[in-house]
Amino acid sequence: MLDTIRTRVLNLALELKNEIGESDADLKKVKSNSTEAEKVSHIVQTQIFGGTVYFAAGQQSVNVQNIAVGNWEDLKKVLNESGLGEKDVAELSQALQQDNKTMGATVKGWISRKAGKLLNQGLQVGVSVGTTILTELIKRHLGLPP
Repeated sequence: MLDTIRTRVLNLALELKNEIGESDADLKKVKSNSTEAEKVSHIVQTQIFGGTVYFAAGQQSVNVQNIAVGNWEDLKKVLNESGLGEKDVAELSQALQQDNKTMGATVKGWISRKAGKLLNQGLQVGVSVGTTILTELIKRHLGLPP
């Protein structure tokens, strides 16, 4: 399993280097609504998750694609299993209400604050990966395209 993780992380780093640039500063310059951000999201999903995003909590896996549009319980379950607590999820609920169930500024702010708390298969993910994952989860809940 450790070899698989190492290989995926190395492939991710190499592909990001080829597409975005060689330094962390290059990645930080990527604007969230740009084509580069979509490239980063695609690279992460392909290299880390094999094209389909999965989250695991212990032995139980939840396929992100099973989040039905508008089904709060589906989203809440995946977020809880990914390391976010009830308080974090309640804050997202409030943010979605404030932004009229869109990916508005309040929701994006929540994503920025919570991205570093995300867990994937028992490992804490980086903020940039966490941001991508949380954004994808919320977009699926809202029925927005990836």
